[in-house]
Amino acid sequence: GRYEMDKVVSFVPPDGDFELMRYRVQNSPQMQQFHPPIYVQPQWSYSKNQTTGLLQGRVILNIGTRSLNALIFSASRKGPAAVEEVAVVIPFPKMVQNAQMHVNMGSLLYDEAAKVAKWSLGTLDHTKKAQLQATLELEGSKKPESNPNLTLQWKIPLASVSGLSVSGLSLTGEAYRPYKGVRNITKSG
Repeated sequence: GRYEMDKVVSFVPPDGDFELMRYRVQNSPQMQQFHPPIYVQPQWSYSKNQTTGLLQGRVILNIGTRSLNALIFSASRKGPAAVEEVAVVIPFPKMVQNAQMHVNMGSLLYDEAAKVAKWSLGTLDHTKKAQLQATLELEGSKKPESNPNLTLQWKIPLASVSGLSVSGLSLTGEAYRPYKGVRNITKSG
């Protein structure tokens, strides 16, 4: 359509606030150089309890922020950038019988039946380092074949990875002057 040819989005706006469009950035040279603004360093280890013969596990997750230099920030941003709504979903092996977990910041919810923990950290900036420590008691004596994949969620308001921006707004057929409001959010997923 018109966007592919002219890079113009034409629409009739509804009354009130609305979302005009969403987009997903595919693999491109710019994305090849992009590194997520958060790092997660998981450490999983297992050992056999000499007394009971049961397998025990220890998990340490360290989370912090990286440089946000790869992002393009909106001119309306005031103050330093921070990564918001940070959360980590941690699925544990089904053979976990008991899990004791502690975090140095945020809140942690553990669903014993599903064997899934959700660690909600809130806002992270370069001054904060978060850590989760867990001790696990596992059923049997066989170590899990692989460590589970973690799911990391975050967003950075008024930032863009792609560089997509609104350069202008023209309104036809109306006598009033429009308010040009654009909100950029970069988020995981």
